[in-house]
Amino acid sequence: MRHAPKDTSVSVSPSGEIVEGSSVTLTCSSNANPPVQNYTWFKTNGAAVWEKGSGQSFTITNISPGDSGQYYCEAQNRIGAHNSTVTTLTIRGNLNLALIPAVSGMVLFISIVALVVFIVVNRRKPGPSEEKIDMGTQGVAEENMAVSQNLGGEKGQSAAVPEEDLNYAAIHFQAKTPAGNGSTQPEEDDPSVIYSAVKGQS
Repeated sequence: MRHAPKDTSVSVSPSGEIVEGSSVTLTCSSNANPPVQNYTWFKTNGAAVWEKGSGQSFTITNISPGDSGQYYCEAQNRIGAHNSTVTTLTIRGNLNLALIPAVSGMVLFISIVALVVFIVVNRRKPGPSEEKIDMGTQGVAEENMAVSQNLGGEKGQSAAVPEEDLNYAAIHFQAKTPAGNGSTQPEEDDPSVIYSAVKGQS
């Protein structure tokens, strides 16, 4: 029995995610008697429709995001025509190409930061003459500290005198007393007695 095309559909090869730069082939299939004589491909975006090609297969090479959209085919024989349902193509951009500007910007930023750090470090780093002056100043300070410590130690040693090297002497001041007043020996707590310590020579 003769009839117009029916059960018209579109298959996509390869199936799955479509990457920018690859190739995609759309194939139109239809049940018709007599067989389909013409296949026509269309791209639609809302109310706008563009004819894209003819033939049972439609291939898009080096596909780009601009090729994204809805596609359908029309199958036609001597009796009539029939359209397939729309097939949506979504093109994923090439991540490597998309990352080139970002990577370049990051490399430039890191280079600038490294240059600034290098300049700051070199400004703060003392030259050979400055290092020698600092070392000389440090050496003089260390020598002065050592001399001060030695002097302090000698003073401390001279101040500490062993008990056995001390000799005590008592000096008596005798006041004049009336004649016949007895002994002139001062009492034990007489304030006129002065004691002094004399260091013995060893």
